[in-house]
Amino acid sequence: MAHLCSLKKLSQKAFAVFALAAATALPLTPVWAEPTPAKKVDANYDARVVMVYDRECSVWCGQVKPILSDLQSEYKKVEFVSLDTSKEGLSGSKSTAKTMGISKFLAENVDYAPVIGVFSSKGKLIKELVGPKKKEIYLAAISQALSSK
Repeated sequence: MAHLCSLKKLSQKAFAVFALAAATALPLTPVWAEPTPAKKVDANYDARVVMVYDRECSVWCGQVKPILSDLQSEYKKVEFVSLDTSKEGLSGSKSTAKTMGISKFLAENVDYAPVIGVFSSKGKLIKELVGPKKKEIYLAAISQALSSK
C-alpha cells in the first residue's frame, strides 16, 4: 500500500499530529478525476500532467486535485491524467502508464502520494513535484513543458 502524503520517513506520531492539524485547517475538497483508462489517452497534446495518488490520501491529494482541475480547464492542449496507486486502482494505472510510456515514472512513485509529473509532448519528464504546491509552481512547470517542444 502506498505511503500517504510522502511521509514515509516521519514517525507515526509526527504524521498523526500533522494530519490532525491539516484536517482541521483545510476544508474537504472534491475528488479530481479517476484514472484515465488506457483507451482514452490522448496522443495529440502539447504537454501532459500526471498525478500519482492514493485513494486514502485525502489531505495532501485533496489540496492538489482542485488546483489541477482549475488548470485543466485553463489548458485545452495539455492532457491531465491521474494514476491511482491504491490496491483497487493500481492495475488500471499500470496499464494506462504503459500505454503512455511512463511506466518507470509510476513504478518510482507508487509508494508516494501525491506526485505530479509534468511531461513534454515528446514524453520527456520536465518536472516532478512531490506533495502539494502552490498553483504558480504547477503553472511554471506546465509553461516549461509547453516551451520544450
